[in-house]
Amino acid sequence: MRFGRGAVCITAILAASGCAPGYQEHYRPAENGETREVLLELSLVEASSGLQIIPGPPIKIERIITAKSKLVGSNWYVFGTSRFFVNGTIRISGNDIDWDIGVTETGIKSSDQVEGRSTSSLLGLSVKVANRRKANIQIDWDKASIVDRAGNAHPVIHRGIPLAERTKMTAPSIVAPGAALDDFVYPNDFIGSGSRSKFAPPVWIGNNFIEAMKPGERFRLHVPLGDEVSMTECQFVFEVGKPSS
Repeated sequence: MRFGRGAVCITAILAASGCAPGYQEHYRPAENGETREVLLELSLVEASSGLQIIPGPPIKIERIITAKSKLVGSNWYVFGTSRFFVNGTIRISGNDIDWDIGVTETGIKSSDQVEGRSTSSLLGLSVKVANRRKANIQIDWDKASIVDRAGNAHPVIHRGIPLAERTKMTAPSIVAPGAALDDFVYPNDFIGSGSRSKFAPPVWIGNNFIEAMKPGERFRLHVPLGDEVSMTECQFVFEVGKPSS
């Protein structure tokens, strides 16, 4: 099902709208409602030496497209929005530190590059780090990065950082012994301020990342982690796969 960027005319009001018949027939929705699909699967195919990937199913990302018709003046318009549901978590263990990595909505809006005709909330990686050591560990977010499918490295933004201050230096996250840090990461430089129309106020918008990838493509997450004496860069390589169901 496809929707126009701004709106599309419905064939049922052809006489009132004056739209070209071919255009209306091509974009005419069957009815208002929702379409649900498994968009893609995400697997962890490689991790740094010393880290063990716990066997398990891939993360499944489902997408729901909601179509709603609205009469504006003498014309009907169809508006589309997207929501995402994620099932699954990837578990990694090693060096007295456990990782749970998943996919989560960031709350930042974007033009949906997957469908190209609707809006969505951007997806980022959820990262949970549990410290089983007897001393504090820290994560240096200023040196963390996401390397995209083309090999370009991007700094990351994580939870608690105001978007207006996302390019400033940030303090490392400290995880006490026996505690866990629950966070998310998303490419910092994918975010900007903009407006969808000249009548709307500026909002924070960004580019789709995970949900815009194709089967067979890969990306990497780099996270420097350690203590006050030494830091180790943990690397995770993810691959997008076709939905199995």
